[in-house]
Amino acid sequence: MLKLIIAEDEKMERETIEWLVHKHELPVKTRTAHNGEEALRLHAEDPADLLFTDIRMPFVDGIELSRLAKERSPDLQVIIYSAYGEFEYARSAMRLGITEYLLKPLEVPSFLTVMNHSIEKAIQSKLERKYQLRETLRELLYRRPALSSPGGPETSDARGERYRLALVQTKDPVFDREYECSERKIEELLEERGTYINVNERLSVIFLRDSVCLSTAIEPLGHSLQQLLTTEFNTASLIIFGRPSTIPSGIRDEFQRLEQVRELGFFAECSVVWMDGDTASGHDVASTGGYGDERRSEDIQAMLSEWYSDVDHGDYDNLEQRISAFFANRSVKPLYPSMFVKCLFAEIVRRLHEKQSLSSEAMMQAQQAVMRMEHATNIRLFVLNLIAELRSSSTSAAPSPNAGHVAVNEVLRAIQENYAEDLSLEQLAQSVYMSPSYLSYLFKKKTGQSLSKYLTSYRLEQAKELLQQTAMKVVDISARVGYSNAWYFSHLFKTQFGVTPAQYRERK
Repeated sequence: MLKLIIAEDEKMERETIEWLVHKHELPVKTRTAHNGEEALRLHAEDPADLLFTDIRMPFVDGIELSRLAKERSPDLQVIIYSAYGEFEYARSAMRLGITEYLLKPLEVPSFLTVMNHSIEKAIQSKLERKYQLRETLRELLYRRPALSSPGGPETSDARGERYRLALVQTKDPVFDREYECSERKIEELLEERGTYINVNERLSVIFLRDSVCLSTAIEPLGHSLQQLLTTEFNTASLIIFGRPSTIPSGIRDEFQRLEQVRELGFFAECSVVWMDGDTASGHDVASTGGYGDERRSEDIQAMLSEWYSDVDHGDYDNLEQRISAFFANRSVKPLYPSMFVKCLFAEIVRRLHEKQSLSSEAMMQAQQAVMRMEHATNIRLFVLNLIAELRSSSTSAAPSPNAGHVAVNEVLRAIQENYAEDLSLEQLAQSVYMSPSYLSYLFKKKTGQSLSKYLTSYRLEQAKELLQQTAMKVVDISARVGYSNAWYFSHLFKTQFGVTPAQYRERK
């Protein structure tokens, strides 16, 4: 919403103007000042889009107020409120580029005409300024232009001002799929605090003006952004706030630094990270060390040789300890990008399957599951579960036909305890840190039927018991076993058992 300052030393006049603004529902937020000095202070604290000012006021008159305010905000729309005898003042206002003025006593139709015209100009100026600022910041991110060079992007809103960058990464490609909606929603949340720029389908950048976004407000803003993305677009997110940087000198370097920090999202449990000095703060976030120079290839090769040796010798206890130590070591987190970790453990999974002579189909499913995982915790638990299964099967002469039984048993337990809830394959797969396709493969291999068919059968068996042992209505039994639609429940029941729930109860 546009912001209007009303500067008028007469209390009745000041209140009348504010009352007219509210009565006619003009799209502005008003603040009032009883002299020019106070109006300047209000404008310095939070710049206005429109200024409605009397000319004759104590301390600082309306002409000087307009001049000083427009020096700070060249696009400020000023409406002069003048008496007939003050026409020379009005001429001075014209020289400042002020084209709107009203004569006393105030006439409502003229007031509304001038105000609506000024509001339209303010909106247009704001849109143009916003577009110019966005293009300037976009250029800074990608091409590092010389802002002072002829023809280069330049804006008084950006040059020399301190900004705090924020990277917003989403799990799903919402920024392309919901481009206009996501942009509008995020900008509504930001209000006047920053500028939003989309980078790709899963990543956007927000430039927060450091002057209006205090450090104490960073974490609440991050959680508000996260909640918006969850409720409006049904996607999880990682939000990283950088340190204040001055345009144009520090923005590009800070962006590249945050890109490195973004890799920590693969290791950290938190969803909001903010930079404090040279480290990242949040929940379980490691220090942001550098990349290439600190990762020595000989160290990596030595580590892999130890892991491969454990696999070849079937030393699963030692392998489990090494892998647990790898993920527990906070110093490795900045050194290994997420794709490196995925490829590393996909190779470990391949070697484990080959060691136990498991099928190539199972190996491929497991590798694909690792490569699709979005968090290091998922990979750690997946691989440790696989090691536990192989350890138990290694005591028998032949490979166990029940590889994957740990995860499948956990899913069976979850179904038995929560069958009345809205369970999905995706939810169950996430609970055991597997991809839906790999869980489906293991579940069918162990039980002989698909997960969805097993869930349906289990629910209907529970419904049979309720029909036999209680006098509950069919519609209530339907809800009790996880079906909100009683007709659909009856259809499934008849398909499974050949009779409707009511017929089944009558027979029993």
